[in-house]
Formats: sequence, structure tokens, C-alpha cells
Amino acid sequence: MTADGRIRVLHLLGSAQVGGVETFVLELAHYIDRHRFQLSVCIVGSHGPIVDALRATGAVVHVLGVRKSFWPKILSYFLYVRAGRFDILHANVGGRLPRYLARLAGCRVVITHVHGPTDQDVEAWRVGSPSFGPRINRTYLQGTHHLIANSHAVARSLTACCPNLATRVSIIYYGIDLARFKPAVADSPEVKALRHELGLPKGDPVVGFIGRLVPQKGLPYLLRAAEILQTHYPNLRFVIVGDGPLGTELKTSVALFGGSRCLFLGERSDVPNLLTLFDVLAVPSEWEAFGIVNLEAMATAKPVVAFDIDGIPEAIVDGETGLLVPHRDSRALASAITQLLDDPPLRHRMGAAGRQRVEQRFDVRCMVRKFESIYETATCRSGNFRKLELEPPAGFRGRMQNGIRDP
Repeated sequence: MTADGRIRVLHLLGSAQVGGVETFVLELAHYIDRHRFQLSVCIVGSHGPIVDALRATGAVVHVLGVRKSFWPKILSYFLYVRAGRFDILHANVGGRLPRYLARLAGCRVVITHVHGPTDQDVEAWRVGSPSFGPRINRTYLQGTHHLIANSHAVARSLTACCPNLATRVSIIYYGIDLARFKPAVADSPEVKALRHELGLPKGDPVVGFIGRLVPQKGLPYLLRAAEILQTHYPNLRFVIVGDGPLGTELKTSVALFGGSRCLFLGERSDVPNLLTLFDVLAVPSEWEAFGIVNLEAMATAKPVVAFDIDGIPEAIVDGETGLLVPHRDSRALASAITQLLDDPPLRHRMGAAGRQRVEQRFDVRCMVRKFESIYETATCRSGNFRKLELEPPAGFRGRMQNGIRDP
């Protein structure tokens, strides 16, 4: 702890780009009680937009950089953790080596936050086969004292693969800043100015997408739905917010059926304002552990159309705050969008219900209080905090025997 008794917490991030995990850490850094906690962030990758945003909250940020070779990067990380004398490592990335190095450097408690599977592991997670247990063990458990899952879907997958974890996983949902994401009046000067900037005529319906342009986010399913919808709604616009490696390919495919109807905006810092332009938010993900963008849209009183997969139903109540459709079914996606575009009162009712649901269950301040409780419980060994069985990776056993003790 610091001289004034604050708990030192280090968050480990794999990227400095803007995504759901990075947004979670940013919100936590913004709202955590600075009188009780000192929060720092170590980023494995290179400098990115989240770095300045984190520093603006008062968090200390250390960027390892991608250009360093493996061992210099590992040494830099180890020395940073040892110098920081952190009480808790909150690992937001998988991999056992950073966890064991943190403990070797003197970190008292290691918490691993499971935000979802990798692309190649999705189907194994969904099946929940015990044969996948050894991989789960290596990626998330070894060297960890406690696990946090961001949804019941993630927790179910973990415990299906490793049944002994049933009492050792905490589930904490993401939270939304209700002051930042809020409903806006359709004819407000801000909304009018943004429509004018983007060239969206007043009265033209808008379907929005917000996310990285990567295979996981399933944007091709939405573009196929757009192709179906264009014959029925000649003035329907699709606004795509985000960037990624599939950007060029997706823009080319859109040009084949009328690119003027799809507007690619790239990365934007004004997502709350952009959401006010949408009539519907579409979330056509291949997989989604939870989906913070669902909460952002609901907080802005916008209905969501999404695939009925993984943790999405934990955010969206089908028929109440949005519509859930079968996975990978572009026609069903188009049909649900049609239902909402044709029924403005239904859109408004779902939007209002979504805002109410976020206020009741997904307030960022409530999320932060839960993490503060986890941190305090972990460091004082009280309450229901239970450590996991620890099995160090090969090569670390001898060095750890004298250098690491369980907290």
C-alpha cells in the first residue's frame, strides 16, 4: 500500500486502441475512489488513443511498446511492477507469464478478468467441453487468485470447462456513464449540426453500427441485410462507426450495391452524439461475451437489433429493449430492422425501456463500487475471496519457491 494507506492496483492491457476492454478500464480509472486506491495501467502494445484518455483521469500509464523484442519487454515489465510495489495486478489479458512475473516482482494478489474468448476458441467455449479445460487453465487460471467474468455466459463457459471454478468466479457487468450517454431531442441544434456534417437529410431513417471492423463484429451480415432493405427503403442510411483491418474490403463490397447508402466514419470520439442520430443500432456479432455498445445505445434510448448469442441476452431483453434474431441470419436481421422502422411508437417504447434498464442495472458507479469491494476484500483476506490453485509454468518453479508466497 501507499504511505497514506491506499491500495495500489495495476491494470494490464494488451492494446491502447479503443475497444470494450479499454473502455472498461477507462471508466474504472475515471470513477474509482482516489482516496482509497492508486490506479496504474501497463499497456503491452504501442501508444494509442486510450493512453491520453487514461492519463487525463489521473491514472499512471506505462507503455511497453511493440518494437521491443520479447525478453527486453519482459524485463521492462518485471522492473516496472517491482518498482511500483503494487498490491493487486488486474490482468485484462490472458497468458500466465505476466501473472507469474507480477507475483515474482512482489505483487500480493493477481486477479484475471475474462472479457471473452479469442476468435479461435469461440466454439469450444460455447460447447463448454471439459477437454478444453487445460487450455482455460493455462490461459486464465495458472498464477491467478481470483477470476472475474463480464457476463454469466462467460462464467458458464469457464465452469463448464473447469467445474471446480463454480464458487471462485465473480460476475461483474460493465457499466455506462449515464451522464455521458443520454437521450437527446431529435430537433436539438447539436443533432441538426451533426446531421448536416454527415450529409444525412432530416427524416431519412438511420441504422447504425459501432465497432471494430474485424471478423468478430460480423459487419458482412449487416451489409447483406442492407442489400435486402434497399428495395423497400430507398432513403435508408447505414452509418458505420469504427475502423479495422477489414475496412477496405467492406467498403469495396458496399460499393457493389450502392455505396452512397453506407457511410463509413472510421474512429470517432463523439459516439454519444452519433448514437442520437440512429433510429436503430445493429449488433451482428459472430460472438459477443456481453457487448458494451448495447448498453451505450440503450442509455441513449435507442432500440437494438442483435443476434441471440452468448451474453447479448443479458443486456438486451428481447421484445422489450430490442429484438434478438437467429445467429448469422441476415434476412431475420433485415426483418427485425423493418419491424422497428415501420413502427415509431415501438421504437420509442423500447428506447425508453432500455434507458430504464441501464439506469437500474448498468450504472458505471455501481460497477466501480463492486470492483472496489473486490480489491479491498482481496487485500485483507476477508469475506468470500478465495484463491485458485496455483501451478506455475515450467521453468518458474525453482525461482518461485523462495520468491513468491500466496497472499
